[in-house]
This record gives sequence, C-alpha cells and structure tokens, in this order.
Amino acid sequence: MTEAFGKRWGNHSSFKLGAMDQSGFVTFMVNHFNGPVTYLSEGFLECNLDVLNLDFVALLRGTSTASTTASPSAAGAGLGTGTDAIEGAGSINPFVKGLFSGKAITTQAHPKSEDRIIVVQQPVKPMHAPSTRHKGTMRHM
Repeated sequence: MTEAFGKRWGNHSSFKLGAMDQSGFVTFMVNHFNGPVTYLSEGFLECNLDVLNLDFVALLRGTSTASTTASPSAAGAGLGTGTDAIEGAGSINPFVKGLFSGKAITTQAHPKSEDRIIVVQQPVKPMHAPSTRHKGTMRHM
C-alpha cells in the first residue's frame, strides 16, 4: 500500500513516505491544514473500510457547480463569490481533493441530481486485475 502511495503521491509536497516503525511497517506523512500527521501503514486499509460520511466527502471533493469566479477581496483567499461557490469549492489542497475525487472511493449519485451523493464507500475489491503475463514467455501468433 505504501509503495502504491509513494508512486502516486511521491512528488507531492503534502505527502512523504517515512521510515519503518518498530513493528517493521512503513509510515507515511500527510501535511494537513493544521500541520503534518504521521500514519502507520499497519492495518491502515483494514481500519478504513467503513462507509464514509457523505458530508465529509462532499466537503472535501466539492461539486461541479462551484463557481470559479472570484471577487477581488476573496481572490487572495481562493474563494469564489456567493455562498454556493464557497460551499461547493471543495478542498484547496489538490492532494486531499484527489483522494476523494478519484477511484479510491465509490459513490452513488442521486437519480435527479449528479452533484448530490447518497452512498459513499471504499471499494472492497482491487481497482484492477493482476497481470497474467509471465516473464520470459513468448507470444506465438
């Protein structure tokens, strides 16, 4: 898991792989708004298989209807104009927004509104099948 995190987010300023802890598991650090937090990889996925809070995901992901036009006073803060722009903007940290916008979580949208999420969960199965090609074998045509 940490190897995959390192490949995907290794060059991001908000992510850093750490050293092995006392039990032999690799740690990783995410730089949050309040500062850096170090996480243990031991049991990380198993502890995070629960259904995610809908409001939490909507807050960090943002909505596609969020305005990108900023007023001069809000431009420095990275905020749009109007309440809907602030509520729908999502996280300003691209690393965090990417975690909640990619294939790492599955969402089910409301049938009448694509921006309204009704179910959020981390997929239990792998995102792709393992390769079946064997090294050193030739393909005959």
